[in-house]
Amino acid sequence: MVIGKKLGEILVESNLLSELQLKEVLRAQKLFFPEKKLGEVVLEREYTSENDVFKALADQGGFDFIDLGPVTPSENARTVLPDDKSQEFEVIPVSYTDGVLTIATSEASNLNLTDGIDFYLNGLTTKYVVATPSAIELSIRVHIEGNVDGDMSSQISQTILDMESELEVRVDEIDPLDSDENSAPIITLVDSWIKQATEIGASDIHIEPFEEVLRVRFRIDGVLREQEAPRKQLQSSIIARIKIMSGMNISEKRKPQDGRIKLRINDEKVIDLRVSALPAYRGESVVMRILDPENTDIGLDQLGLSDNILKSFNSLITRPNGIFMLCGPTGSGKTTTLYAALQHLNKPNVKIITAEEPVEYSIYGINQCDVKRNIGLTFERIVRAMLRQAPNVILIGEIRDLETANIAVRASLTGHLVFSTIHTNDAPSAITRLIDIGLEGFLVASSISAVLAQRLVRTICSRCAEPISPNLEGLEGLNIPKAVLESANWQMGKGCQLCYKTGMKGRMGIHELMIMNTALRKLTYETSTTLALRQQAIQNGMISLFNDGLQKAMNGKTTIEEILTYARVAE
Repeated sequence: MVIGKKLGEILVESNLLSELQLKEVLRAQKLFFPEKKLGEVVLEREYTSENDVFKALADQGGFDFIDLGPVTPSENARTVLPDDKSQEFEVIPVSYTDGVLTIATSEASNLNLTDGIDFYLNGLTTKYVVATPSAIELSIRVHIEGNVDGDMSSQISQTILDMESELEVRVDEIDPLDSDENSAPIITLVDSWIKQATEIGASDIHIEPFEEVLRVRFRIDGVLREQEAPRKQLQSSIIARIKIMSGMNISEKRKPQDGRIKLRINDEKVIDLRVSALPAYRGESVVMRILDPENTDIGLDQLGLSDNILKSFNSLITRPNGIFMLCGPTGSGKTTTLYAALQHLNKPNVKIITAEEPVEYSIYGINQCDVKRNIGLTFERIVRAMLRQAPNVILIGEIRDLETANIAVRASLTGHLVFSTIHTNDAPSAITRLIDIGLEGFLVASSISAVLAQRLVRTICSRCAEPISPNLEGLEGLNIPKAVLESANWQMGKGCQLCYKTGMKGRMGIHELMIMNTALRKLTYETSTTLALRQQAIQNGMISLFNDGLQKAMNGKTTIEEILTYARVAE
């Protein structure tokens, strides 16, 4: 029993929530959901189960927790607290023994509720126990309203099966002949995909036409998972519906199109989706990327940067000038890291202007410009204009060509701190890439202050993690003492409901930070190879992507397989 402790502390101490997850939940609750309780925000993010949250709440209040699955309310208890009152108070009268009425509620600490019940019972002795809201709701349906009969646990299973069956019927029974992009079944189907993907934390929804099927997949923690497919005959109506929602031209099927959708989920949360339609052999392939506004409020300490990299990162982004580059493939979290840096610098005495293609998240206090190439509003034109507005910090979404690179260098050499991204595999490759697109070596050497390479790897599910003894033969030749490897905290998730039996839940960053110094600038000026730059950077103390990831695997945060998959580059 832990009466008096905060719910977050209890969940962390019980290893049901990590310190990082608690910080994220508290920040989200404060900024976006001040009207919601901490437990509600935790459950929305699926960090732990409803049972675990309400067991913790029971401990917090000094109450017993009850599993209502096998429980049938006694007739005596239902006589003392009539069914209509149970429905009104949303409680279950469990038993009435020796003059004590035991009542199950999800709000045992709510004095308004318990005082109301006690007032109705006119002084009768009561004992309150805690149950989950879903268990109480189902018990009321089964035992109070009489909608179904029989054992509670079997009824729960049957209800779940019924819900799944109803979903199948809804998808399978949509008549292609009576359904177009404006028909209710198609609207409901598309909205349900977006809602479901949002609730389970998916980053993308992929709708792909093939010869006999229309495949639907959600990307969860970087991994695509296939969903139930609708009939192939509904393909045109579904894609047309998405194009209408995102403001695309539904009659244009020969050219790629981009659009955006803003949708309110459950009458409370507004989500933004970036939509891409690509003409393919069997029809248009559509990808909807879910943009979570909470990503703009991630602190630097939540990026997964190791302590030494975080310290250097903090120092570098407060310099008055120079170019700070981020590199990595699409979906490696570059935008999140950039926004975290900008939020850190976003103060009343600092003017920040960005040029993005497109602007993904709106941030208060930052002047954001959206690149629109169709009207000639390119990165170069925006940056030229923004320099006349005397900014302290500039963000150029991506350096793709010589013109953009030149304007970034010019801005950095005239006293501005410039952030940008480039698509390369590792930090040293960013230097050679800039030279390849046409920048002079001396300009690169004098303007770049640092390059941060980044990948996202899946983290081990905190709920089902367990210690393991991995086969370390594949790590031979890395000059890591065997004793160090054998003493590491290797872990692996065995799979549970929270992580969809994968053993992995959520993602974290692994990084390598190359800070320019005299030796690296000399090699850059001489247009040396990527290998030479990498060797010099490591000699200067740079920790490679692989080694940063390996250290996190040794600390029990991820697995060796994840690191070998995403971060095996030449040392």
